[in-house]
Amino acid sequence: MAQAVPGWGISVGLIVLGSILALITSVVVEYLRFRYSDRRSKRLIQELLKGEIPTIISIIGTLTDETEKLGYIPLTRINEISIARAGFDRNRDWLILFKEEGFRRDLHDFYLDLVRICSDAQGIEALVTQGQYTDYIKERRPQLVGKFRSLAATGQSLLTRLDAQ
Repeated sequence: MAQAVPGWGISVGLIVLGSILALITSVVVEYLRFRYSDRRSKRLIQELLKGEIPTIISIIGTLTDETEKLGYIPLTRINEISIARAGFDRNRDWLILFKEEGFRRDLHDFYLDLVRICSDAQGIEALVTQGQYTDYIKERRPQLVGKFRSLAATGQSLLTRLDAQ
């Protein structure tokens, strides 16, 4: 029969207790680091959107004014919009950090509609250079201007909802 070594029971118990405490501490530290990282990332994308969306709205305002004055959609403004939305395009994965599903969807749809309308505008102006479909172009430009204005209003609404996220 093996004899117990005096004091080993307490030592083994303390080692097991220390290991459990170390494990719990590691898990808690990792969880807190993860949560802090998410909050920091969320703040960063909120700040990016607070700068980017007003810029896009301003460019849309200039685009619609110039379109009415010039009679065509200025492609330089379309290019400015493409440049202005680059921050979102690079960081769209961060949308998951916003708690409200409806807001995430609306924000994604805003940027998706922005790409579509800009693409439509470029297509319309490309037809002009080819001298084709002039009646269609005259009908389509005011529709696109209306869509741009509607999109600007949507962007303004998103800005007011952004802080609640």
